[in-house]
Amino acid sequence: MGEWQDRGKSSDYLSKLDVYCAFCGKSIPRRAWVTIQGGHESIFCNPECERLHHEYWIPRYGSQKP
Repeated sequence: MGEWQDRGKSSDYLSKLDVYCAFCGKSIPRRAWVTIQGGHESIFCNPECERLHHEYWIPRYGSQKP
């Protein structure tokens, strides 16, 4: 399971430091659901996207990114 992490706040909405959900691609401006699997950090917008990634994406397409 993951945990919520504060990703900080950028002063500019077009900042190069933007973080995106590993499953749906949604921009995550402040708070992200972060998991570590196999030594690799994955960032999701919420626990539901993490669940869908594991239950839908990986069984169909493998561990490659969407």
